Amino acid sequence: MQKNNLIHINQKLSFIGFRIAYDSTDFDLKPIDKVNLDIERTLIDAAYLAMDDFRVLSILMTWVKVHGEYVIVEKFFKLAKIAMKERGHNPVINGIAVWGSLCKQTKWTRYIYKSKKNEFLVDKEISKLTANYKGYKADWLKLGVKVPLKLIRIREADVYTAKELAKNNLQFRNRLIIGSSWRSDIVTAIDYGLTNPYMISKTIGCSYEPAHRVFREYNLTK
Repeated sequence: MQKNNLIHINQKLSFIGFRIAYDSTDFDLKPIDKVNLDIERTLIDAAYLAMDDFRVLSILMTWVKVHGEYVIVEKFFKLAKIAMKERGHNPVINGIAVWGSLCKQTKWTRYIYKSKKNEFLVDKEISKLTANYKGYKADWLKLGVKVPLKLIRIREADVYTAKELAKNNLQFRNRLIIGSSWRSDIVTAIDYGLTNPYMISKTIGCSYEPAHRVFREYNLTK
């Protein structure tokens, strides 16, 4: 069972642009299924994996550097709040906002919380042991997060380029065209086959009013 779960999350990570291996023979996704392979939800799943898997942590932060401008930040933190209630506190969530801000993606900045105790990004004992040799990243420390200097490896080859990702991921492609917004995700849901505003709002997590309005406007174009 664990193997299948691991393959499934790896497929989700690959679908949003992580260069990570998975067994493609285990899953045959129909277009309607892909609406659930959501960018923000998958980033949150990656953040929980990253607490124990530092390779995933590095790819996650690389993804944010390359594609963070295309995240719907309000949606990300709305879903993250729910996830932390269900799955426990996760400092990597705040770390994503810190790193996005450090990468000059200013929309992340208002979501950074500063810990008076300088919260560790990952396991405290591992972080202390690693930092004994090299110290902590100064720019992260200014924003209240302790990250050993050598913990994160940013290598852009570990994620798909925007062109590669847009070719295979409709949600990302629509964000390039429309912008990173609920409207874009509503259009994506319609493109994937969701047939009414109620279904759209429940599936993607937006309120009914924008789902109804965009659904009506979309159908005016046909």
